[in-house]
Amino acid sequence: MTYKADTRLPLEVLEKSPFVYTGPNLGSFLVGAIQGAINHHGRLLPRVYPLTVSEVTSNNKIIDKIFSLCFFYVNDKDELVLFLTHPCWLNRSDSAPLTNFLLTKADELAKYGGCKFIEMEFHEVASYVAFPTSLTHFSYDLQKISVEKNDLSLLQSHGFQEESKIHCYEQSVSEIEKRAQEDHTASSPFKTKSLTPSEFNMLNDKTENYPAKAYTLSHRDPYLTFFNPLSKDIVSAAYTRTRWFRKGELVGYFRWTLNLFEPSQAYNLPVPLLFKYVFENYSFTHGKIIDWGLSEDDTNLYTSLLLHASHSMKEKGLKILQIGNVTDNQSYMKTFLMQYDFRKVHTIKLLQKRVN
Repeated sequence: MTYKADTRLPLEVLEKSPFVYTGPNLGSFLVGAIQGAINHHGRLLPRVYPLTVSEVTSNNKIIDKIFSLCFFYVNDKDELVLFLTHPCWLNRSDSAPLTNFLLTKADELAKYGGCKFIEMEFHEVASYVAFPTSLTHFSYDLQKISVEKNDLSLLQSHGFQEESKIHCYEQSVSEIEKRAQEDHTASSPFKTKSLTPSEFNMLNDKTENYPAKAYTLSHRDPYLTFFNPLSKDIVSAAYTRTRWFRKGELVGYFRWTLNLFEPSQAYNLPVPLLFKYVFENYSFTHGKIIDWGLSEDDTNLYTSLLLHASHSMKEKGLKILQIGNVTDNQSYMKTFLMQYDFRKVHTIKLLQKRVN
């Protein structure tokens, strides 16, 4: 069997595993022009590579088989990393040789770029997962993505090891409201309010050293900074209460966004994010906390932010609240969510291998 690899985005991906892209150069990306470059230690490289593996039949017919979006990023240790999104099967057959061929080509790309590591995210889905579903700008509709039990073992046989587990949890807004109001007291030492993204960005440097923060691949690479091109993200911010002449201090925040998958799923849009008017008129049901940071592990602080975020979602008619980017070692956040009977709906296994 003969395989070939090239850098293109097959249209079939948008049918088999549709995704929402929220990275730079959004307009160019949606018409097929993947732009952007990375400069690492004086070396300029194209940022994104849509890697497609195809089978070449005996009569020279080309059948696309497997696809992954690859891109370079710089981690917090100033090391260049090649990241692969969860492999998308277009025509599943001969899983082992096709996966090996894909990963061999990724190895070649990583060596060409001078990377220290190759990373890949692998999804485990228990229930519906709202947008965003990825650590990257490429969020797949996980209800449609194909996952089989031996896929993970194939990746591990190629040298990938589990680096982290990043979880997403869910609870209904009505249940949160009920429980939070029972726990929340008027004498809480924290005051909450909403901030616009621009207002929050002016304060962002004050949150960089918070001990409890949402997981992110890199704090130093601006390419990975999430932004929502169609609706304003909402920030619930908590401050210490003003005392005499002392101004309240920002001590925590929850940043959430609407579930951008919903309109495309309801209307079967060929490319998510293509029609802005759809998002302006659609009644969403899910909201997702995608970024969060807290200066201390304080139950009152967590409760104040959760209650404020659930109020904001309720005002917009949302029914379900999800919170993502919670890692295994964030025990206080996990314990807090369990107290409110949040259930786990999604786990991203971040896999990593060293480039030899």
